[in-house]
Amino acid sequence: MVGRIFPTVAESRREKLFRPKAERIFKYFKEKKFHPAKICDVGSGYGIFLEEILRFFTGSEVFGIEPSLEMAEISRNKKIDTLNTTAENSAEWSNKFDLVISSEVIEHVFSTSRFIKFNF
Repeated sequence: MVGRIFPTVAESRREKLFRPKAERIFKYFKEKKFHPAKICDVGSGYGIFLEEILRFFTGSEVFGIEPSLEMAEISRNKKIDTLNTTAENSAEWSNKFDLVISSEVIEHVFSTSRFIKFNF
């Protein structure tokens, strides 16, 4: 089901949502003189946002955590190291990143306190 809906809006979301968001994040951290070496997107979907993150954070490595197998596989096909699980169950990646990003996810989370503890 996901595979039939998202591709029709993917480029629009890239241009109108993901790219501007990646640029805002980059500008914020550039002002702080912080360039993260390893960036993780929790709920990374097809990896489009991480592709945009790489436009700005050149030289950084990106990683995704995505519970949907279909989306995780598509992200992996883009050469994005993606763990197919939820944040709450991804202890193997704990304390691995300099920056963790998550958006459009909290409404899908069963236990927000466990989710927040992982991220922060």
